[in-house]
Amino acid sequence: MFEKKTVDAYKTIQPSPHLRERVVQLQADTAIEETKILRFRGFYRSVGVVAACCVLVLAFFLLNLHTSEQVVLYAGNQAVTIEHGVPAPQQDAQLRAYSLASQEDTLTVSLKLTTTSESNISVDNGVLSCYDAQSGEPLDMQQIPKGETQLYWTISMLDAQGQFHLYIVTKKEPLSYLLYFDTSANQWMICQENEKE
Repeated sequence: MFEKKTVDAYKTIQPSPHLRERVVQLQADTAIEETKILRFRGFYRSVGVVAACCVLVLAFFLLNLHTSEQVVLYAGNQAVTIEHGVPAPQQDAQLRAYSLASQEDTLTVSLKLTTTSESNISVDNGVLSCYDAQSGEPLDMQQIPKGETQLYWTISMLDAQGQFHLYIVTKKEPLSYLLYFDTSANQWMICQENEKE
């Protein structure tokens, strides 16, 4: 197709040393630019991954804050708090007639527990009965489901000097409540105890 003379002529053409140097330099510059671009992209890729992780952690904490665990113990219609004692309402007279609470040295306190997570309950003295507040079904004290629970705490052999504890343990924290006789008010009171440090 091509004559041998033409092919030999093309082979004899050589670039000038200056042109050859410029081509080699251009190749080196291009390699440096590509390296810079790759580093630049790698940096922003890393920043993107860190930012995504921060967003996930923030979302987790916000969701966890929004669905934080709540435990409220009611004595009558009043929430039992650390700030002040609440009168401990005794069991309804109709129920008292059928229970040990009819004896003078026995006290049955009616309480309502509202939780947003499962919990277990115990007392240091007396008998605690737990019932689902809606259906009236008896509940196991070691597995109180979230929602409302009716509690009846019966203590025999009362001593006005005595102090009795009710403990509620949830996934996040244990809570302690104190039942005591307030001589100035001449009635049994219940309050939440301070957390022990």
